[in-house]
Amino acid sequence: MSAPRVRPRALAAALAVALGAAGCSSDTLFAPDLRSTVATATVPFALVGGADGRARFREAFCAAAGRERASALSDEECDTLLVRLRDEPAAAPPAPSGAPAPVPVPVPVFPVMFVPGLASDCAGQAELIDAELRPTLERLGHAFRTLPVSGLSSGAANARRLAEALLASPADMPPVVLLTHSKGTVDALNMLVDHPATVARVAAVVSLAGAVGGSPLARLASGDALAIAAWSPGMRCDAGDLGALDSLVPEGRQRWLAQHPLPASVRYYSLVALPGPGRISPGLVVAHRLLSRIDPRNDGNVLFSDQVIPGATLLGYANADHWTIASNLSGSANPIVRAAAGAMPFPRRAMVEALVETIRADLAAGAPAGRPRAAR
Repeated sequence: MSAPRVRPRALAAALAVALGAAGCSSDTLFAPDLRSTVATATVPFALVGGADGRARFREAFCAAAGRERASALSDEECDTLLVRLRDEPAAAPPAPSGAPAPVPVPVPVFPVMFVPGLASDCAGQAELIDAELRPTLERLGHAFRTLPVSGLSSGAANARRLAEALLASPADMPPVVLLTHSKGTVDALNMLVDHPATVARVAAVVSLAGAVGGSPLARLASGDALAIAAWSPGMRCDAGDLGALDSLVPEGRQRWLAQHPLPASVRYYSLVALPGPGRISPGLVVAHRLLSRIDPRNDGNVLFSDQVIPGATLLGYANADHWTIASNLSGSANPIVRAAAGAMPFPRRAMVEALVETIRADLAAGAPAGRPRAAR
C-alpha cells in the first residue's frame, strides 16, 4: 500500500475532534470497562524491582550539558533540566585521594537505532531526529539509523516491520541499543516478545517518554480519527492498519504486560518526561489539561507512572514534554507542526551522550540486565 498523503489541517482537525470529545465525555476518560482491566497497583519505584540510576545519570547528563554550552552547570541549573524527586539517591562520594585507579576495561561500541512514535512519519520526526542526533552519536563512535515504522499502525504491525529491519542487518553487527520514543517503546517491546529471533540482536531498550502503560487519551478516539488523517491529501502518513490508538488503550497495555514477560537478557532503561509549569508545547496544552484530571504529573500524552518499563533502570525525570524530550518539532518543514511544537528547548544531544555513557558503563562492567516482571 503506498503511503497516503495527509493534509496537516485535516490531521490537526482530527486530533482536535478526538480531544474535544473528551471534554464532553469524562466517562470515557475515567471509567473504562472494568471487565477488560487486570489488577494493578501504583507503588514507589523502590518496590518495583528495577535499578535506580538517577544519581549517576544526573551526573553524566549535567556534565554533558555543561560541555555543550562550554560552562559547567550549577546544581540549581541541573535541576531545571532533570526534576529531582524527593527520593532520588545522592551521588556516590568521590574516591579518596590516593585510592588506586580503577582497572580500565574495554568500552563497548554499539549501533543505536531509533524507534519513533505515534504519527511520527506525519510530522517528519525521523528526519529531525537524524539531523540532530546522528552527529553526536557518530562523534562518540556509534552508528545511527532510524528504523521504519508506520506512525498510525498497531504495535503488532510495527513489531513485524522492526523485526524485518533488524534481522536484515549484517549478522556480525554488534547487538544494538534501541532508543525508543512514545509508542515506539510499545512497538519495540512487542517485537522482542513476538519475534524471539530479535532478542539476541538487542543489547538494550531505552524508553524516552515511552507509552509503556498506554494513555487514557487513547480511550477518546478510534481508528476512524486516524483514517480521517491518513486519507486526506497533503502531509505524508503511512496508514498501515490504523491500529495505533487501540495499542495504547491502558487496559490493553496492562493485559499485555501481565501476559508477556520481557526477555531477561536485554537491558531496559526509562527516562520519564515530567514537564514543569510553562514547559508544555502549545499543541499539548489541551491534552495535558485532560490528563491532569487524572494526575497532573503527565507529559501531555502519558502519565508519569505509565512511562517506566517493568524492571528497567530508572534514569530520571526530564523537565520536558512528550514531544520535546525526543525531537525538535519546531524545526519541522510543516507550519502546522511548528506552531503546535512552539519553542521548547531541551539539550537532547547531552541527553543522548549521557545515555550512551550510562549504557557503556553497564556493558563494560557486565552489569546484569533488568529484571522484567514475570507474567501473571
